[in-house]
Amino acid sequence: MNPASTTPLSGGMRARAAGNSTAPSKLLGNWQLHQPLAEGALTKLYTARPLGCPPSWPADYVVKVLRADMRRNPAALMAMRREAEVGRQCSHPNLVPILETHVDSDWPHIVMPRLEGASLAMVIERVGKLVVPQALWLTRQVAQALRHLHSQGWLHSDVKPANIIVSRQGHATLIDLALAMRPSDSLYSPERPLVGTMAYVAPEMLTSTSLTHPASDIYSLGVTLYELISGRLPFGYAEAARLVEAHLREVPTDLDRLDSRVPGPISDLVKRMLSKSPLRRPQSCDELIDELTDLEIETLQSRLPAEAVQRLA
Repeated sequence: MNPASTTPLSGGMRARAAGNSTAPSKLLGNWQLHQPLAEGALTKLYTARPLGCPPSWPADYVVKVLRADMRRNPAALMAMRREAEVGRQCSHPNLVPILETHVDSDWPHIVMPRLEGASLAMVIERVGKLVVPQALWLTRQVAQALRHLHSQGWLHSDVKPANIIVSRQGHATLIDLALAMRPSDSLYSPERPLVGTMAYVAPEMLTSTSLTHPASDIYSLGVTLYELISGRLPFGYAEAARLVEAHLREVPTDLDRLDSRVPGPISDLVKRMLSKSPLRRPQSCDELIDELTDLEIETLQSRLPAEAVQRLA
């Protein structure tokens, strides 16, 4: 996401005088919008506090609002409705909580707590890669969130470092449920945007002949773990066509060949997570978590302190 514009809100959002003139508040339902936080292709995010709170109170909530040019866009509306639906059904310590949903208002929006920490994408950008035990620890936490989603009949469909927030204590939270889908959903509905982010998307998500599967999220998590350990993507092409071809046909370099310090069992697990066939990957997050836990224990002595992850960002 890119930093959001500071252009004042319009339409259904009404201005209200605030005690701090450098951060004027706007109203949206029962929330005072404080400052722009981020902007995506479909939505804008604002820090917020509940209506009626003094301006001196911390704005420790996030309101995700459809952009003005997307309020009548079927794909954008579907994505927000899906995020609201998943939020009503799923609750897990490693999954972003959805506190309120207002998808049928003039300004469709959802409300979440503001998560303190940094995205793993920021960590990779700053330091290049994590030590292996830390990468395993964070990956296991994301796998726990995916296990819960899968148990409720959902795929996340956009697992990547930018969608994983790590707190100062090392707690990982999987965010952004807008592209979540049922395994039976059609990938090519006119109202559905492209599923996933091209560098992380599973091969079966790129073909009309394959069905989606919980192992599709495991593939994306495998790409993420590969990047956390090596500091690079398994397929680093910029062109979309080259990336599609690589996901479908190319085999990435094994992690233990990139760095001899990476233990062979870890390299083998990531290689299986990145198998072209879903049937050759770990078949459930339960299976994956068990393997990650065993590998964590084997490498425990070299784990960084939890606070180190936050300092890296």
